[in-house]
Amino acid sequence: MNFISTEKKRTAILIPSLYALLFYFVLVPPIAQDPAYHVFADTRIWGGVPNCLNVISNLAFLGVGFWGWSLYRDGCLIHDNQENYPVYAVFFIGVMLSGFGSAYYHWAPGNGPLVWDRLPMTLSFAAFLVAILSEYVEPGIERRLLYPLVGLGLFSVIYWYLTERFGRGDLRLYALIQFAPLLIIPAICLNFHSRFSRHGDIYAVLALYVVAKIAEYFDQPLFDFTGVGGHAWKHLLAALAAFGVLRMLRLRRRLPETLPVPPALQKKQLAA
Repeated sequence: MNFISTEKKRTAILIPSLYALLFYFVLVPPIAQDPAYHVFADTRIWGGVPNCLNVISNLAFLGVGFWGWSLYRDGCLIHDNQENYPVYAVFFIGVMLSGFGSAYYHWAPGNGPLVWDRLPMTLSFAAFLVAILSEYVEPGIERRLLYPLVGLGLFSVIYWYLTERFGRGDLRLYALIQFAPLLIIPAICLNFHSRFSRHGDIYAVLALYVVAKIAEYFDQPLFDFTGVGGHAWKHLLAALAAFGVLRMLRLRRRLPETLPVPPALQKKQLAA
C-alpha cells in the first residue's frame, strides 16, 4: 500500500459516509422514545432491589471499566495515543460510568434516569471510533477528533432529552452515535492496515455488541427461556465486548513499520 492508494481509500470511505449522513437526516423523521422501552420482562425484587438482575448485572461494566482504566493508568496497555488525548482512558471511564448510570436507570426506569445511562455510553462509542481511526487511518488524528466527537455524543443525549421534554422527541443523533461505528469500523478495518497485531479481535468486539443488542430486543423471550431477561444478558454481553477491547490491548504487539510515511505526516510528527 502506498500513500496515494491510502488517500483514495480515505476518499472512497469519506464521501459515501457524508452522503449517507445527509440522507439519514433528510429521509428519516424524528424518532421519539418509545414508552414501552421502559417496560422490562424481569421486574423481580430481590433483597429490596427493584428490577434486581437488570440493576446488579451492571457490576460487569463497573469491573471491566475500572480494570481497564487502572491498567491504562499504570501503562500496561499497548497503544500510541498521546497523554493529552487519552482515548482508551476515556473508553474505559465511559464503560465504568455506564455501570453506575445503567444501574440508576434500571432502579426506576424513565426518561430522566435514562439520560444518565446514555451519557457515559457515548464516551465509549466516540473514544473507540477515534482509536480505530488513529490506529488504522492516520496516527495522531485523536488530537482533532477525540474531544469534538465526545462532545457531540454528550450533546446527542441532551438534545434527545430536551426534545422529549418539548413533546418532539428525536433520537436520530444519539442512534447515529451508537450505531454508525458498527458500520464505519469494519469498513476501516477492511481497507486499512493497523500498526498493531490482533486486529481480528475488533470484529469479535463488534459481534458481541451486536449480539448484546439482539438480546436486548428479545428481552421477554429470553426471560421465558432462561429465567433471566434479555436486558441483563445485554449488560453481560456488552461488558464482555468491553473486556474484549481490554484483552486486545494487553496481548497485542506493535507491528514493524513497513509502510512509507507521507511527507506531510512526517512534518506533523516532527512538529509534534
